[in-house]
Amino acid sequence: MTPSEDLRASALDELRATGLYVRAARQLGADTAPVRLAGLHALERLGQAGAADRQQVTDVLCTYLQLPLPAQWPDAAQERRVRLAAQHILARHLRPGPAEHAPDPAFWAGVVVDLTGATVIDADFTGCHLHDARFGGARFVGDARFDEATFTGTAGFVEASFAGTAGFVDTRFTGPAEFDRAVFSGPVGFGDTIFAGTAGFAGATFDGTAGFGDTTFHGIARFTGAVFARDALFGGAAFSGTAQFADVRFGVDAWFTEATFAGIARFAGATYGKDACFDGAVVGVGVGRDRDEWPAGWHVDPATRHLVRAPHH
Repeated sequence: MTPSEDLRASALDELRATGLYVRAARQLGADTAPVRLAGLHALERLGQAGAADRQQVTDVLCTYLQLPLPAQWPDAAQERRVRLAAQHILARHLRPGPAEHAPDPAFWAGVVVDLTGATVIDADFTGCHLHDARFGGARFVGDARFDEATFTGTAGFVEASFAGTAGFVDTRFTGPAEFDRAVFSGPVGFGDTIFAGTAGFAGATFDGTAGFGDTTFHGIARFTGAVFARDALFGGAAFSGTAQFADVRFGVDAWFTEATFAGIARFAGATYGKDACFDGAVVGVGVGRDRDEWPAGWHVDPATRHLVRAPHH
């Protein structure tokens, strides 16, 4: 085949793919759920067939999920199935698979997921790799699973709401993690998670138990003004940067047992429903330690660098 014939064939393939894309996208606006579902799977096949189309396909899937969830449609139950299918398609192509150096052929590397303001039902992004993931203002209905996920770039969850259990256990955030003013109505787990950049939870509300046990904060841990209505469990957590807990409201237990504070710690203005516990917590040395602000009744033993309770008189 000559170069001109190659070019002509490539153009024909592009036109064919564009026509398929347009038809599939139109199917998502159909009145019946089965036709919408067929459109989703047609888009998925296009994305799998050509890497150049994957971001565009991902954008369409996200835009569909950002549409208001109609409660009064005649086929509302069927529409729920369509939305779950769209979420499953996204998650399926965000999992690199178990082989470190040989990703799953179905993995769409580098695509940006923008679900800003979307309603996400029983989200399961376990083990996914997400790049510049945007979930600001998203509403998670049911449980939301991000366990063992990896976020590269920015993980944006500002003002997101989680109605059920929120799981971020053993998750890796390589860039900023933004959960400022997020609302967690159920239990939330960030145990064994690593925050390489800033972990932003300023003004967040935790109505259920909040588990941050053995979590590593390499950057600033910003919890300023957060509200913990139930237990706040930070046992074994490691704070390399500034730990900002100023003006936090701890409703029940505030556990920081065996935590490590290498950076500055600020608990000024925090209030406690029960006594805070820092038994076994270790405080680093260096410049700026005079700016530490510990809860009333706790101070650093200069010999051991452990936090200890002030003796009662």
